[in-house]
Amino acid sequence: MARLRSQDALPEHGGLDIAPLLAAQVPELLPLIPADQIEAMQKLYDADASNKELDRRHAQRRSDLASGRVPGVLVDEAGEDPDPNAVKGHYKAVQGPLSFEVQTADVLSDDILQEQPKNKAAEAAFRSWMRDELLKHPTVNVSIDIAYVAAYLNNGSTGTTNEAVLHWGSRA
Repeated sequence: MARLRSQDALPEHGGLDIAPLLAAQVPELLPLIPADQIEAMQKLYDADASNKELDRRHAQRRSDLASGRVPGVLVDEAGEDPDPNAVKGHYKAVQGPLSFEVQTADVLSDDILQEQPKNKAAEAAFRSWMRDELLKHPTVNVSIDIAYVAAYLNNGSTGTTNEAVLHWGSRA
């Protein structure tokens, strides 16, 4: 990826694609989540990424000024940038959902109560109990957790992986 300069426009998209991530990892949930909620989460991640890029540009500008890498520009005694508009862009409000709620009954498999070939009575009792326990929480929270993966664990590549994670019940 080419390095963005401080005068370049901030990217509109933050690199984390919410809808395709959900479609790839939990496709059966995608129809259960309203499109406007997915869009709102996308905007949250995009605003956060834009703000981080703006932070990076400001830090680079301060570093360039401090080291004299900006020809013809002198930093005043207070260390203030003489050109406050040198770094283009504005911080964006980071707001939106960090998770989605879907009905627990909608995410349970239809075969949860299906009779099993062995230990029929025990399996039936267990499956009925498990379904009842799961349904005690009427909703499931779906969130996206970003997992940092070391190169040796990810076939030699570096960076992060993003995973859609289901959380039963309420999240503290």
